[in-house]
Amino acid sequence: MKKIILSELKKSFSTSLKVMINIGGGLLPFFLFLYSFKMDITVSIVYAAIFFIAFFMIHLMINVYMRINKDIILVKDKEIEELKNKISQFQNFYGFNDGLTPSEIFPYIYLESHVDREIVFKKDTLEFETISTMKIKLKCNCKNLKQVSHGINIGNMAYDFGRFIPQFESFYSKGKFDAILEKEKNDKTKQNYCVTFSPALPFGEEVEYVIKWSYLKAKFISCDEFYAAKRFGFLPNSRENELFSRSVVIPCEHFSSSVKFPKNYKIKIENGFSVKKKKQEILHEIERISNNALFTNNIYDNTQELSLHITKPITGLTYYLSWQPLSLDELVKIGFLTLAEKEIIDNRIATVNSYKEWYNKNQQPVNTIQ
Repeated sequence: MKKIILSELKKSFSTSLKVMINIGGGLLPFFLFLYSFKMDITVSIVYAAIFFIAFFMIHLMINVYMRINKDIILVKDKEIEELKNKISQFQNFYGFNDGLTPSEIFPYIYLESHVDREIVFKKDTLEFETISTMKIKLKCNCKNLKQVSHGINIGNMAYDFGRFIPQFESFYSKGKFDAILEKEKNDKTKQNYCVTFSPALPFGEEVEYVIKWSYLKAKFISCDEFYAAKRFGFLPNSRENELFSRSVVIPCEHFSSSVKFPKNYKIKIENGFSVKKKKQEILHEIERISNNALFTNNIYDNTQELSLHITKPITGLTYYLSWQPLSLDELVKIGFLTLAEKEIIDNRIATVNSYKEWYNKNQQPVNTIQ
């Protein structure tokens, strides 16, 4: 700003002087004043000086204003151009050319992606089993789509993957297409499966399918077990809640995630949900969900259910449903556990060795869903 004023100060003075000279060598104001008001030469000089200064100041202000706005426009134009270059570099790097959007670039998109989980209490083992149902409606965006991959996460209490077998519940297409579910690979707590289409899907083809799976020791029944898991190193110390998560890695039109708890089982919740990119919370997406009531916490027939229903979730983010289990004493008080069941669980987590033995013990096969 200071540089602009100093620069325009010199220009305005020079311009004002030239104007005064051009209208009579600067003497015309004197003659006008002398002729019209019959003032002596001293007074005429004073008024001429005031006239010159006023003209100079007006000219200076106009020039400074125009220069500032011109520089702002230049700066904005420069910023816009830099932004365009960055977008162009991003598009070239990821292949988003010819004005295409990410949804158009991906070989397929999800018109619908729903994952519903039901937690079942196993009275014989005093453990939670989770039954998960994934419903997908997919649209092909390429010439030939042969496979799509799904990562199925079974959490920190994972056991032998050989006993973990998801099942194809149903498959539907308007054309003459079929599909099978095949195992790709596993990585600690995550198993990757691919859906293989026969024949390959052509551009624009839509298909729907449902995959179900279940696993034992899905979540901790009580906060006593949850804190023991942290204490014995099975869960990170930073972990505060039990949770289910679902990452959005493919553009999606309609997304939902839910967890249904056993009848008469109670939980505590603070927010009940979160949205993160790695470990960083994404506040604007959390606000969108809160402001539009996209998260619900419903209780019907003594059964509690948490759910998220989101239109156009953000690709690359992970959506969480979270809760805090009650203590064993609280579960006895509300009638979910008996004193005898509480004692068994207490004994199970009383020592490190017995807890580790239970925690790492392989269970019976869980491909019970036909």
